[in-house]
Amino acid sequence: VFVRVSGTADADAFESAWIELGQGESPTQWKRVSRTLDKPVRAGVLDDLPASHFAGAPVWMLRLVVRHASGKLRETRHVLRLS
Repeated sequence: VFVRVSGTADADAFESAWIELGQGESPTQWKRVSRTLDKPVRAGVLDDLPASHFAGAPVWMLRLVVRHASGKLRETRHVLRLS
C-alpha cells in the first residue's frame, strides 16, 4: 500500500528535489522519504511513499524541497490528516 504524492517540483535552475516527512503540524525533525528527482516534474507524480511511513500518528507534514543549481533550497509544505 502506497500514498501517491502528486504536484510540481520545478525551478528556473532546477538541480534536484525530494520529499521529507515530519510528525504533527509543526515537526521538529524531518526524514527524507522519497527518491531524489533529477528532472523537474510539472503537475505529475512526485513519488509513491510506503503507507508504513505514516504509522503512529494521525497528522503528518509533507515537505517538498527543491534545490537550485546555485545551492539554494526552496520548500513547500502540506498537512496530511489520516482518519
